[in-house]
Amino acid sequence: MRRIAVESRRADAVVSNHWAEGGAGAVELGKAVIAACEKPGNFHSLFAGSEHQGENRERSSKKFTEARASEYSPEAEKKVEIYTRQGFDKLPICMAKTQYSLSHDPI
Repeated sequence: MRRIAVESRRADAVVSNHWAEGGAGAVELGKAVIAACEKPGNFHSLFAGSEHQGENRERSSKKFTEARASEYSPEAEKKVEIYTRQGFDKLPICMAKTQYSLSHDPI
């Protein structure tokens, strides 16, 4: 697993047993996160901050999963509509891929 993560240009892969050992089981993961954060990077946002959520979601889908199109549940669409009415449509939202999405593996 570590080899696959490193070959795919990830910083590292560590085993985390926090679910069984509490904080002690996550120490190595914490160290790996700190090490990754200390490496130089060229992070930049894909969004200028002025786009509507729909544009941001489509851009994310195309950039990260090479999707031609995206689907969202009716519940997700309803929540985006509510956030838009409340004036939060320019804020970032968290998106998660499903088990049916593409992965880092092109095969």
